[in-house]
Amino acid sequence: MRICYVQEENSLWGGVKIVFEQAEALQARGHEVVIVSKDRPPDWYDVQVPLRQVETFTPATIPEGDFVIGTFWTTVKAVLQLEKGCPVHLFQGYEGDISVYAPQRQEIEALYRTPILTLSIHEPLTQLLWERFKKKAITVGQGINHRMFQPAARQREDSLWRVLLVGPYELDLKGIRDGLTALKALKQEVPLQVVRVSQLPLSQEEQQLGVTEEYHYRLRAEAMADLYRSCDVVLVPSWANEGFGLPAIEAMACGVPTVLSAIPSFRALAPGSDWTLFFPERDINGMQSALRRLLRDARLRATLRTRGMEVAREFSFARVAARIEHALTGGGAA
Repeated sequence: MRICYVQEENSLWGGVKIVFEQAEALQARGHEVVIVSKDRPPDWYDVQVPLRQVETFTPATIPEGDFVIGTFWTTVKAVLQLEKGCPVHLFQGYEGDISVYAPQRQEIEALYRTPILTLSIHEPLTQLLWERFKKKAITVGQGINHRMFQPAARQREDSLWRVLLVGPYELDLKGIRDGLTALKALKQEVPLQVVRVSQLPLSQEEQQLGVTEEYHYRLRAEAMADLYRSCDVVLVPSWANEGFGLPAIEAMACGVPTVLSAIPSFRALAPGSDWTLFFPERDINGMQSALRRLLRDARLRATLRTRGMEVAREFSFARVAARIEHALTGGGAA
């Protein structure tokens, strides 16, 4: 098959990385894949498929092919207008629930009511589409790079517990402010070192909270794996409108215990709750209780490390590519 992904930008975001990795996995299965974007090639990821930079998405700039995949609401709108190849929507999260897109919500909702073959990366997202728009989607799943995100032995060098929060402070659905608030109070009783990483520079507002000791900006994927492995726990306090939440799976693949908000996207990662510690969404006290319990119980940390790695192994881009191939050829969910 000839497949074209249409991407607005190539900035450092999890959803962008997913497009790159999906495209590479499909190429590895023998398909002719290209990514077309208005943005220059990324400096944070070595893309292994052809990437073409264009000024606009038009029939002249989109190569001939069998399928043209929109990866964001604006690019889905574009591929529907192209009338070139079979249009597909890769659904990674509902943009209408993100506060920054509130002014465009009416336009986004209208787009989501348009018939188009839709591939969802996670079952809760598939259910969301049906509940809100009565739209059927095929769940193709999610993957990570297991050659990069893998465990390694680590010796703790001091008495401080390193707790990592991943994501931009400015994007409210990531819950970073909630996490920092919980950690600020917990520091009064537990020796913590708060480690942060984001696509954006440290903001003045976050700096004024006075919680973060170590801040990383625009790390490459391989450096992210090293950072996970340098920490004792990863706290992911996302809100319910989080589409997937890559840091949870990436951290577990690196053998790092996680503490997660009990939102649908995290609950659906695996059955049960023996692979992480959950707390109610936006519950500051719940975050503190879970972290306190984890850091005081070595046996629990060992259990979550082992079970987390087992859960993470199920998230393979080879499987995702096979499901996408099956869906595009009319087979439905694999």
